[in-house]
Amino acid sequence: MQTGPTLATHTQDLEAILGSAQPDQHQLDALMRAFYEVISFEEESAPDWDTMASLFSKHARITRVTPEATDHMELSDFKNMVEELLEVGAVTSFFEREIARRTDRFGNVIHAASAYETRVSPTAVDFIERGVNSLQLIREDGSWKIVSLCWDSDAPFSLSAWQSTMQGGGNGAN
Repeated sequence: MQTGPTLATHTQDLEAILGSAQPDQHQLDALMRAFYEVISFEEESAPDWDTMASLFSKHARITRVTPEATDHMELSDFKNMVEELLEVGAVTSFFEREIARRTDRFGNVIHAASAYETRVSPTAVDFIERGVNSLQLIREDGSWKIVSLCWDSDAPFSLSAWQSTMQGGGNGAN
């Protein structure tokens, strides 16, 4: 009599395909914390471009969707865009922090839907906007790197509605 695989066998197969989220959770949390820290800056300052470059894969793409157009950029293009906004005074300070996160891991690939708030300063009472950054992470040279960052600057967003869809999804932000 031939017997099929047990539930334990299927669970092991699924873990092998999807990967276990636990061993790398601290690395993922640290990367996401660092991501939001390096893009935030006070007046007469700028993002931490060197640290930002260390978080991104050399193959990374950044995509910003706006009502006017969709911008497809490499990290250097993104840096040029931000520096131009700083130069003309369109942006003088920027603070963004993660308020919730959903992650799905598939082996050496993680998709993170990271809800954020943007403020003019870290102590500002009110936020300017809320939205979701969609990040793809890959395991590269032994650590997690951002290979894709995408957001829609004009998408309607409700934190409570978004959190209610997070059933079965990954983790909350720190």
